[in-house]
Amino acid sequence: MFTESIVENTQTTIDNQNIILKNYFLYQDEPHVTLTHSLTLYKESSFGSLTAIPISEEYLEFQEGKITTNNSSSYPNIQITSNLKGETFKTKFGIKLKERGTYYLSSTNYNTQSNGLIQISGGDYSRGIIEIRTRIINSDDKGLYKFVVN
Repeated sequence: MFTESIVENTQTTIDNQNIILKNYFLYQDEPHVTLTHSLTLYKESSFGSLTAIPISEEYLEFQEGKITTNNSSSYPNIQITSNLKGETFKTKFGIKLKERGTYYLSSTNYNTQSNGLIQISGGDYSRGIIEIRTRIINSDDKGLYKFVVN
């Protein structure tokens, strides 16, 4: 299963102001202009409950961006860093799944007050912090993107 994160450099704020994300970074050359977020892979049990699945990097296929894993027992997740290239922040990677089943991809805290929103962040304290809250395209109202492995 492949996932791709794309964030345009030009964004519109909740106050309907157009901003350039690159302007919120102290060093504005492309290697230093990054946005980060994390995703968690969940597997549905036979009882219908969801369990967060730790993933080691050997099961990730990197195509663009930087991906690391955090396999803590309480909140395993995939940490994603997107670099600015031209006018777009982009990351693309695949997850190799070993078992059949129903899986979900979402924020680490899909079932809390975040309402399944993924928080994408970046910027510099001296220039301002970027915080984008969004959902995966085609996810449900909790922010869970469902897919089945046969």
